[in-house]
Amino acid sequence: MRFETQLKGLIEDYLSAYAAHDAHGCAAVYAPDGVIMTPFEPIVTGRPAIQSVHRDWFDDSEREKRIDIVEYHSDGFYAHCLLHWSVIVDGPDGLPTQEGGCSLNILECRQGEWLITRTALIPDQ
Repeated sequence: MRFETQLKGLIEDYLSAYAAHDAHGCAAVYAPDGVIMTPFEPIVTGRPAIQSVHRDWFDDSEREKRIDIVEYHSDGFYAHCLLHWSVIVDGPDGLPTQEGGCSLNILECRQGEWLITRTALIPDQ
């Protein structure tokens, strides 16, 4: 199966879990030792911590998450992808507002399954 097809499937799995507020499902696309680096919190390491940070994000009223593939490359064992993400949140005035940015992701194929090992979130602003 082509890497692009597998990457799209991984993103769809993540978005489905995100829409359902399923923190376990969101963390499942990460390697057990996966890492998220974000300017919003300290570095998040491991699936339990990734689950926890997703629960926090769900509490922030994030909704309508969208992810688009900007670019990707794979050698069959490792891969990187640049994604653009956007979400709707309640602004300070209580009105819905869109936020977004990019995420640079490093993936590894472990036992035939692609998992994210590192994510760096970079907001648009």
